[in-house]
Amino acid sequence: MNTMSLNGRDGSGKSQQLRLLKWQNENRIHVTKPLISYSPRWPQLRGHAMSQWWFERVPVEELIEIIIESLNRRHRDRVSGKISMHDRGWHMFKAVCAATMLTRDEAVTLDEAVKTVDEQFAAELDHIPDEVAVLLEPDSDYFSKIDNLIKLVHPEEDADFPENSKIRYRRYQENLVTTMNVYFSAAHTHRIKVCGPIIDIQNRLRTLVSELGRLALPHIGGGIALAVGFGGLSECGKSSFADHIRHDHGFLRLKLRYFIEIIEGRGEKRTPESVALELLRFLDCHHYVQLVSFESLHDPHIPAMLKLMLGDRCKIAYIEASKDIRVSRGARELGVALDEATRIIDKKDRVKSERGAETVREFADIVFDNSANNHEQNLQAFANLLKT
Repeated sequence: MNTMSLNGRDGSGKSQQLRLLKWQNENRIHVTKPLISYSPRWPQLRGHAMSQWWFERVPVEELIEIIIESLNRRHRDRVSGKISMHDRGWHMFKAVCAATMLTRDEAVTLDEAVKTVDEQFAAELDHIPDEVAVLLEPDSDYFSKIDNLIKLVHPEEDADFPENSKIRYRRYQENLVTTMNVYFSAAHTHRIKVCGPIIDIQNRLRTLVSELGRLALPHIGGGIALAVGFGGLSECGKSSFADHIRHDHGFLRLKLRYFIEIIEGRGEKRTPESVALELLRFLDCHHYVQLVSFESLHDPHIPAMLKLMLGDRCKIAYIEASKDIRVSRGARELGVALDEATRIIDKKDRVKSERGAETVREFADIVFDNSANNHEQNLQAFANLLKT
């Protein structure tokens, strides 16, 4: 077995799972390029312009022809000694073509679309596909629970599309589910239900690839028992809470800035996923560390990604305190007058608010009011919440 494909409807996590599969496995896994990289006939369009070309401008026979031409060239993109992994295989692209036909012309029947696609593939595909198909099947109940996190990490790409284009795309997705049922019911397919955190699905995929390819791909994130992220405005008490669970409960205290600087030091673009992976890399190198905390959550995107990655093994804590309390604490810590402390804290709060720091509260697992004067009691009460 030298070739595999990862398939699934849009939003099932195919591309991300492929990136994670390749991560730290570059010597054994060759992830081929997106299909549009294999033919100059693909237009250099994005967003609504690409949607218009796909569903309105290009003749459907030519679209299928370009897809098949690209599949022929992708088939030859192999690296000796590595398993080639495709983002969508030939059955998936047959389903895409048939769903496109159904969406563009509602008079076309399912049988007619499938027959047309099958005949054109039989005539123009220049090889007998030998790939093993893996299908990601999203669990609707699970995805409804994490919808708010997904929208933070992956904003809707069609947000600025005209309403009729959004309606058409939803119709295409419905047709795609129908055509996938046709093509994947007729093919031997390994199915993975997407009903849990990203790394759990990744580890199931790694187990499957290892069994089929006779490899031993390591699992990721297996040693993490609990990761606690701290968010909140200036002088709310994040640092003292993080230090308390470090000192009294054995947590390793980490700063997100450390991982961001590593990424930027390599000249790479910082993304929520890259920061999460850098944290996972650190923990895999320190496999004996099971309890960690990380600060500070200046925007909602990284903690949302870590929640998606780790699920219940990641708890986000949003610490609150009244403005007067925060100013008083700031004046003591900085050794300045109250009016100066107010100016400093207001400036910090504005920056954090502009970055979306307060949005973290909306999906936090724990929202803790740290306004009360009995600080030691607050620390213990918070630590007790982590156990629930």
